[in-house]
Amino acid sequence: MEPHFPTLFDAIARARPDRPAMRTPDRTTTWADLARRTDAFGAALVEAGIVAPPVAAAAPTEPWRCPNPRVALYMHNHPAYLEAMVGAWKARATGMNVNYRYRATELVDLLNDAEPEAVVYHQAFTPTLSEALPRLAHRPRLILRVPDDSGHPLLPGALDYEEVLAGAGALPDEVRAAWSHEDRYVVFTGGTTGTPKGVLWRQSDFAVSALGFHPGELADEVGAEAWAASLPDAPPITLPAPPFMHGAAHWNALAAWLKGGTVILPEHPERFDPDAVLDAVEWGEATALIIVGDAFARPLLEADRRRHRQLPSLRHLLTGGAILSPSVKSELAERWPHLSIVDVLGSSESGRQAVHRHRAGPPGMTVEAEARAFRPGAGTVIVNDAADALIEPPPEGRPSSEVGWLARSGRVPLGYLGHPGRTAGTFPVLGGRRLAVTGDRARYRRSGDRLNIELLGRESACINTGGEKVFAEEVEERLAHHPSVVDLVVAPAEDARFGQAVGAVAALRPGARLSLDELREFGRAHLADYKLPRRLVLVDQVVRSPSGKPDYPWARAQLAPDPSEPHAPNESV
Repeated sequence: MEPHFPTLFDAIARARPDRPAMRTPDRTTTWADLARRTDAFGAALVEAGIVAPPVAAAAPTEPWRCPNPRVALYMHNHPAYLEAMVGAWKARATGMNVNYRYRATELVDLLNDAEPEAVVYHQAFTPTLSEALPRLAHRPRLILRVPDDSGHPLLPGALDYEEVLAGAGALPDEVRAAWSHEDRYVVFTGGTTGTPKGVLWRQSDFAVSALGFHPGELADEVGAEAWAASLPDAPPITLPAPPFMHGAAHWNALAAWLKGGTVILPEHPERFDPDAVLDAVEWGEATALIIVGDAFARPLLEADRRRHRQLPSLRHLLTGGAILSPSVKSELAERWPHLSIVDVLGSSESGRQAVHRHRAGPPGMTVEAEARAFRPGAGTVIVNDAADALIEPPPEGRPSSEVGWLARSGRVPLGYLGHPGRTAGTFPVLGGRRLAVTGDRARYRRSGDRLNIELLGRESACINTGGEKVFAEEVEERLAHHPSVVDLVVAPAEDARFGQAVGAVAALRPGARLSLDELREFGRAHLADYKLPRRLVLVDQVVRSPSGKPDYPWARAQLAPDPSEPHAPNESV
């Protein structure tokens, strides 16, 4: 039996109906509540005519097409987000994440690309959605508002989320009978490397490759009941700190649910409040916390310096989407020595590919190199620049292989929603195996008796300076733990001699000062000269996405030469 979410989650609800599935500071949703509310949401979609035809089991000839209607999830972190995601699957539709930072034009582009049949939105986003709706080529059949304190009136034609759930009928038996592991899950990329793209997964492949589910646990057609009954009595209690609109956060929540666990939401989920997150770990007795790199870790450390929390329940601190710098990782380990600190390497197109657990590296390995050394998971491979051949791991005695593209084989997505050309480029077939080729550059590296993947960085964040390639993330990692720096992003700066030069945009600690020469000298101990910044711009705050990822277009704009400046572009400012 291949896994699919409605059957698995309903089996958990029958096995442990009174256990908490979600907790906020003022509300607990039990597994029985979750089953009832997701049934109601699914029924509301069906009543609105939003349901998919049967999905063929054979490999699709047009993998970029999605047979399941889309439901746009345009919300802050809230119980309704995960309820609507699971409820959409129950109607044989699929939720899709919407970046709530988008302006109206960007929102129109996204919704016209995805053509959702329903939108669930937080009241705070009423102005942007009201501007976007008249410009859509296909107006959604159902628009549901989740209330908040913003005070905006209900959009014309929209309905209240809670009222719709309260008035929904039963989910039809014929819809339940049609649930299939072939039903799709779609996640839109963040758009940091171009326009957002909807990545289409089969539910079963997504559960295994992204959430760590082991399909062998479902032995036969009644396997779901036995599987749910055998789940651990002390399942994970997880707190996803990033917004659910990013895959790392809702993947973490769904993975905990597949173990019968609980998702904790802190106070002020509409923004990253480090004190509220640490407090929620305490009151929720969370066993796992997921963050995004230094952008989340540094504020958490600052908040804990003001008031230390022991966090005895917390066992795992995970970061996805950006790795932790060695200095930040060390301080986290010093403050909470009982924690397992794990960098998770993956993407919307590949799922979870490799992990790095905090530990001392082998003799002779720098802390920076050790921080980028990941233990590869099943199916993780590296392909050459043309993506037409695998790169083999280096033999014993040879430390590393050539640089190539990080990729995955096996259970990978079908393609990009509505985009056959992009699908062919990212998901090629090599030697009869379908691959997902990410935008990350990597190579195999042997460290003692261990074979690791050394992550070099995204090609889109690569700086070509005089023919030398510099990966921004590598330089950021080293420079970001200068004692004067609070946050830092590296991006290309125009250079008359080299075409591009390494540029740094930094925010400093209160009262601190930093010159370009000082920053270069600090980096010189671990970086080649061509990787050192030639331009430094100081700002009050480094701009990042809500997930903590760098806003590279913003950084490039800060580094652009100002014609009114009396100095050359490669001088400090």
